[in-house]
Amino acid sequence: MKSQEDPQEITTGLVATQDLPGNHVFLIADPGLEEIVKNELQACLRKNGCNNPNIVTRPLGFDGQLWVKTPKDFPLHAMAVKLRSIHHALIPIHYFDLPNENALAHIENEVGKLSLPLLNTVNSFRVTTQRTGKHNFKSNDVERRAGAALWRKYGTSVDLKNHDVDIHVNIFEHICLVGIPLHKKPLSNRFRRQFQPRIALKASIAHALLAFGKIDPTATSTVLDPFCGSGTILFEAAHYSSKLLLYGSDIDPHVVEGAQMNAEGLNLTNNIQFIQGDARELNTVFPQQRFDHIVTNPPYGLRFGQHLNFERFYIRILQQFWYRLTPDATVVLIALKWKKLSAALRLTGLYKTLEKQRVDMGDVKPHIVSLRRIQKETE
Repeated sequence: MKSQEDPQEITTGLVATQDLPGNHVFLIADPGLEEIVKNELQACLRKNGCNNPNIVTRPLGFDGQLWVKTPKDFPLHAMAVKLRSIHHALIPIHYFDLPNENALAHIENEVGKLSLPLLNTVNSFRVTTQRTGKHNFKSNDVERRAGAALWRKYGTSVDLKNHDVDIHVNIFEHICLVGIPLHKKPLSNRFRRQFQPRIALKASIAHALLAFGKIDPTATSTVLDPFCGSGTILFEAAHYSSKLLLYGSDIDPHVVEGAQMNAEGLNLTNNIQFIQGDARELNTVFPQQRFDHIVTNPPYGLRFGQHLNFERFYIRILQQFWYRLTPDATVVLIALKWKKLSAALRLTGLYKTLEKQRVDMGDVKPHIVSLRRIQKETE
């Protein structure tokens, strides 16, 4: 069955009224995932007949950004909004350096000089600012000044809630980028949830975990998330391949019930089996089952206590994983404490590290780590 993802309000048709001279898209993802995004992007472009795109990673000098250009007649906008590894796809309009002084006045002046003919075709707009770095102004200061400049020039009404178009005026350290998003909400917010925990993994990170695991979407295999939470990794895996047999478990019965509720809302109950159980006792949770892949986001101490001994915790789950994996299986996990995980890997000697990549997820900057199970002669 096809997953009932939250429908995206796509604005590619509206953006076409901007009549841009080139075919450009600026992509924003979690810093550290540039290669994942690039690989997904290249695969999508090749599938759609574009074999020589111009892709620049970190075009403004910052992680988590890509700039792609294709021939004018290629449907780049429609393809960009289908990418699973990104948050935003923008049409880049203009970018410029910020001065050390009077930055807000400079932003207002630069935005006021822009040609945005689409503002003549809509009833309302708003300005949104995402800002990284330290500045002597806030994001809403940028939104107010840039919005005022556009209102004076075009006379289009400002509507913060029910706007027709959203103009992004983003600040990356010392650079300001003005762009028009091809969608109305982040592309990573694609799963409609009836059960929403306080902290949920972004779907774009879930896609990255599957990509790191190099799971073959054409082969039938079993995937387990033993810290499944609200189910994001498994929901993304169901989209990744219909051939995957998916299992999820969690220590909290309330969370398992919520994940099952989410699966029902997404029409994925036939794809995923959920069970309540402690990942530290995985042998008792799945005594007869072996898995080809474990893909998971272990807790950061929130549900196991703030004074969690991470090295001991990692040793325990690595041992339990090993017993429940097929001989050549892989593990992909998010590790908040890489040094503790590295020590656990060394002490257990059960896995070979294939790849690791640090990712900036906002409040935390963990590593995504992929491992391969080592076969023991005594098995």
